[in-house]
Amino acid sequence: MICCDSPEVRLAPTAGGSNGAQDYQLLGNLRVPLGTHWPTIVAFAQGLDRIKQRSSVFDVAHGQHDDPDTAKNLGDAVAMGFTADNCSHHKAYADEFPLIFAPVFSEVNFVSPSGSILHQKPGWFCPWHADIFTFYARSRGIVDKRSITRHLVFLEDWSPGHYLLVGNSIVHAWEAGDVITWPYGAYHLSANAGFRPKLTLQITGQIRP
Repeated sequence: MICCDSPEVRLAPTAGGSNGAQDYQLLGNLRVPLGTHWPTIVAFAQGLDRIKQRSSVFDVAHGQHDDPDTAKNLGDAVAMGFTADNCSHHKAYADEFPLIFAPVFSEVNFVSPSGSILHQKPGWFCPWHADIFTFYARSRGIVDKRSITRHLVFLEDWSPGHYLLVGNSIVHAWEAGDVITWPYGAYHLSANAGFRPKLTLQITGQIRP
Protein backbone atom coordinates (compact mmCIF):
# COMPACT_ATOMS: atom_id res chain seq x y z
CA MET A 1 0.00 0.00 0.00
CA ILE A 2 1.24 3.48 -0.88
CA CYS A 3 0.97 6.11 1.85
CA CYS A 4 2.51 9.43 2.77
CA ASP A 5 3.84 8.77 6.28
CA SER A 6 7.53 8.35 5.47
CA PRO A 7 8.09 9.17 1.81
CA GLU A 8 11.42 8.49 0.16
CA VAL A 9 12.94 11.59 -1.40
CA ARG A 10 14.50 11.01 -4.82
CA LEU A 11 16.97 13.69 -5.81
CA ALA A 12 16.49 14.94 -9.34
CA PRO A 13 19.63 14.44 -11.45
CA THR A 14 20.01 18.03 -12.64
CA ALA A 15 18.06 20.40 -10.40
CA GLY A 16 17.23 20.83 -6.75
CA GLY A 17 14.66 22.89 -4.94
CA SER A 18 15.37 26.45 -3.98
CA ASN A 19 16.61 25.35 -0.56
CA GLY A 20 18.50 22.29 -1.80
CA ALA A 21 15.58 19.95 -1.16
CA GLN A 22 13.26 18.39 -3.72
CA ASP A 23 9.82 19.85 -4.33
CA TYR A 24 8.30 16.41 -4.94
CA GLN A 25 8.44 13.10 -3.08
CA LEU A 26 8.73 9.56 -4.35
CA LEU A 27 6.23 7.45 -2.40
CA GLY A 28 6.93 4.02 -3.83
CA ASN A 29 6.11 1.89 -6.85
CA LEU A 30 2.77 0.27 -7.75
CA ARG A 31 3.89 -2.06 -10.54
CA VAL A 32 4.52 -5.12 -8.36
CA PRO A 33 1.59 -4.59 -5.94
CA LEU A 34 -0.84 -4.43 -8.88
CA GLY A 35 0.48 -7.70 -10.28
CA THR A 36 -1.34 -9.00 -13.33
CA HIS A 37 -3.57 -5.93 -13.47
CA TRP A 38 -0.62 -3.68 -14.28
CA PRO A 39 -0.35 -4.72 -17.97
CA THR A 40 -4.10 -4.11 -18.30
CA ILE A 41 -3.73 -0.52 -17.10
CA VAL A 42 -0.77 0.15 -19.39
CA ALA A 43 -2.50 -1.34 -22.45
CA PHE A 44 -5.59 0.73 -21.68
CA ALA A 45 -3.50 3.91 -21.48
CA GLN A 46 -1.63 3.07 -24.68
CA GLY A 47 -4.88 2.71 -26.58
CA LEU A 48 -6.68 5.62 -24.96
CA ASP A 49 -6.37 7.73 -28.11
CA ARG A 50 -8.57 5.20 -29.91
CA ILE A 51 -11.44 5.26 -27.41
CA LYS A 52 -11.40 8.84 -26.04
CA GLN A 53 -11.48 11.95 -28.16
CA ARG A 54 -8.74 14.51 -27.83
CA SER A 55 -9.53 17.19 -25.25
CA SER A 56 -7.71 20.28 -24.02
CA VAL A 57 -6.66 21.63 -20.66
CA PHE A 58 -8.69 24.70 -21.65
CA ASP A 59 -11.92 22.70 -21.86
CA VAL A 60 -14.39 23.25 -19.04
CA ALA A 61 -14.29 19.83 -17.44
CA HIS A 62 -15.55 18.74 -14.02
CA GLY A 63 -16.46 22.32 -13.11
CA GLN A 64 -12.98 23.52 -12.16
CA HIS A 65 -12.70 26.53 -14.43
CA ASP A 66 -15.13 28.65 -12.44
CA ASP A 67 -12.39 28.95 -9.81
CA PRO A 68 -10.79 32.40 -10.27
CA ASP A 69 -7.23 31.13 -9.71
CA THR A 70 -7.65 28.43 -12.34
CA ALA A 71 -9.23 30.88 -14.76
CA LYS A 72 -6.30 33.27 -14.28
CA ASN A 73 -3.75 30.50 -14.88
CA LEU A 74 -5.47 29.54 -18.11
CA GLY A 75 -5.76 33.16 -19.21
CA ASP A 76 -2.05 33.68 -18.62
CA ALA A 77 -1.28 30.56 -20.67
CA VAL A 78 -3.37 31.81 -23.59
CA ALA A 79 -1.67 35.19 -23.44
CA MET A 80 1.70 33.48 -23.74
CA GLY A 81 0.65 31.58 -26.86
CA PHE A 82 -0.57 28.24 -25.57
CA THR A 83 -3.59 26.90 -27.47
CA ALA A 84 -6.08 24.06 -27.36
CA ASP A 85 -4.07 22.39 -30.11
CA ASN A 86 -0.77 22.21 -28.24
CA CYS A 87 -2.31 21.74 -24.77
CA SER A 88 -4.25 18.57 -25.49
CA HIS A 89 -4.49 15.08 -24.08
CA HIS A 90 -6.63 11.96 -24.21
CA LYS A 91 -8.12 11.50 -20.74
CA ALA A 92 -10.24 8.83 -19.05
CA TYR A 93 -11.87 9.22 -15.64
CA ALA A 94 -12.34 6.55 -13.01
CA ASP A 95 -16.11 6.91 -12.99
CA GLU A 96 -16.12 5.98 -16.69
CA PHE A 97 -13.89 2.91 -16.30
CA PRO A 98 -14.25 1.66 -12.71
CA LEU A 99 -12.79 -1.79 -13.42
CA ILE A 100 -9.54 -0.23 -14.56
CA PHE A 101 -9.19 1.94 -11.46
CA ALA A 102 -10.58 -0.25 -8.66
CA PRO A 103 -7.38 -2.30 -8.10
CA VAL A 104 -5.35 0.93 -8.08
CA PHE A 105 -7.58 2.53 -5.47
CA SER A 106 -7.22 -0.53 -3.24
CA GLU A 107 -3.47 0.14 -3.06
CA VAL A 108 -3.67 3.74 -1.81
CA ASN A 109 -4.67 4.88 1.65
CA PHE A 110 -7.29 7.36 0.43
CA VAL A 111 -10.84 8.10 1.47
CA SER A 112 -13.20 8.25 -1.52
CA PRO A 113 -10.50 8.42 -4.23
CA SER A 114 -11.00 9.61 -7.77
CA GLY A 115 -8.63 9.24 -10.67
CA SER A 116 -7.82 9.68 -14.31
CA ILE A 117 -5.41 8.40 -16.95
CA LEU A 118 -3.72 10.79 -19.36
CA HIS A 119 -2.25 10.00 -22.77
CA GLN A 120 -0.06 12.96 -23.79
CA LYS A 121 1.24 12.83 -27.35
CA PRO A 122 4.52 14.35 -28.58
CA GLY A 123 4.27 18.12 -28.94
CA TRP A 124 1.59 18.50 -26.27
CA PHE A 125 1.90 20.47 -23.04
CA CYS A 126 0.17 21.11 -19.75
CA PRO A 127 1.40 24.63 -18.88
CA TRP A 128 2.57 25.94 -15.51
CA HIS A 129 -0.31 25.66 -13.04
CA ALA A 130 -1.35 24.52 -9.57
CA ASP A 131 -4.02 21.91 -8.80
CA ILE A 132 -6.79 23.30 -6.62
CA PHE A 133 -9.21 20.33 -6.64
CA THR A 134 -12.37 22.41 -6.93
CA PHE A 135 -14.59 19.70 -8.40
CA TYR A 136 -13.36 17.00 -6.03
CA ALA A 137 -13.93 19.21 -2.97
CA ARG A 138 -17.37 20.33 -4.14
CA SER A 139 -18.56 16.83 -5.00
CA ARG A 140 -17.59 15.51 -1.56
CA GLY A 141 -18.46 18.51 0.59
CA ILE A 142 -14.86 19.20 1.58
CA VAL A 143 -14.27 22.70 2.96
CA ASP A 144 -10.51 22.61 3.44
CA LYS A 145 -9.02 21.80 0.03
CA ARG A 146 -5.57 21.61 1.60
CA SER A 147 -6.62 18.25 3.05
CA ILE A 148 -6.77 16.84 -0.49
CA THR A 149 -3.73 15.27 -2.07
CA ARG A 150 -2.82 13.79 -5.43
CA HIS A 151 -0.54 10.93 -6.41
CA LEU A 152 0.91 10.73 -9.90
CA VAL A 153 1.78 7.27 -11.25
CA PHE A 154 4.07 6.84 -14.24
CA LEU A 155 2.80 3.98 -16.41
CA GLU A 156 5.92 3.44 -18.50
CA ASP A 157 9.64 3.96 -18.01
CA TRP A 158 10.87 7.48 -18.74
CA SER A 159 11.55 8.18 -22.41
CA PRO A 160 13.79 11.02 -23.65
CA GLY A 161 11.74 14.19 -24.11
CA HIS A 162 9.22 13.36 -21.39
CA TYR A 163 9.37 16.21 -18.92
CA LEU A 164 7.79 17.17 -15.60
CA LEU A 165 8.75 20.17 -13.49
CA VAL A 166 7.46 20.54 -9.91
CA GLY A 167 8.42 23.82 -8.31
CA ASN A 168 12.16 24.06 -8.94
CA SER A 169 12.64 20.30 -9.30
CA ILE A 170 12.95 18.44 -12.59
CA VAL A 171 11.42 14.96 -12.57
CA HIS A 172 12.74 12.49 -15.12
CA ALA A 173 14.38 9.06 -15.44
CA TRP A 174 11.37 7.55 -13.65
CA GLU A 175 10.53 3.86 -13.72
CA ALA A 176 7.17 2.35 -14.63
CA GLY A 177 5.01 2.27 -11.51
CA ASP A 178 6.79 5.08 -9.65
CA VAL A 179 4.40 7.18 -7.56
CA ILE A 180 5.16 10.80 -6.70
CA THR A 181 3.34 13.62 -4.95
CA TRP A 182 3.92 17.26 -4.07
CA PRO A 183 2.41 19.78 -1.62
CA TYR A 184 -0.95 21.38 -2.20
CA GLY A 185 -0.63 24.52 -4.29
CA ALA A 186 2.80 23.67 -5.74
CA TYR A 187 3.07 24.86 -9.32
CA HIS A 188 4.10 22.33 -11.95
CA LEU A 189 4.03 21.61 -15.67
CA SER A 190 4.19 18.66 -18.03
CA ALA A 191 5.51 18.44 -21.58
CA ASN A 192 6.17 15.80 -24.18
CA ALA A 193 9.03 16.78 -26.46
CA GLY A 194 9.86 13.17 -27.21
CA PHE A 195 8.81 10.65 -29.81
CA ARG A 196 6.30 8.47 -27.97
CA PRO A 197 3.21 9.18 -25.84
CA LYS A 198 3.70 9.98 -22.16
CA LEU A 199 1.28 7.91 -20.07
CA THR A 200 0.35 8.77 -16.48
CA LEU A 201 -2.34 7.95 -13.94
CA GLN A 202 -3.37 10.32 -11.18
CA ILE A 203 -5.24 9.57 -7.96
CA THR A 204 -6.91 12.28 -5.91
CA GLY A 205 -8.29 11.96 -2.40
CA GLN A 206 -7.88 12.54 1.32
CA ILE A 207 -5.43 10.40 3.23
CA ARG A 208 -7.27 7.99 5.51
CA PRO A 209 -6.70 8.80 9.21
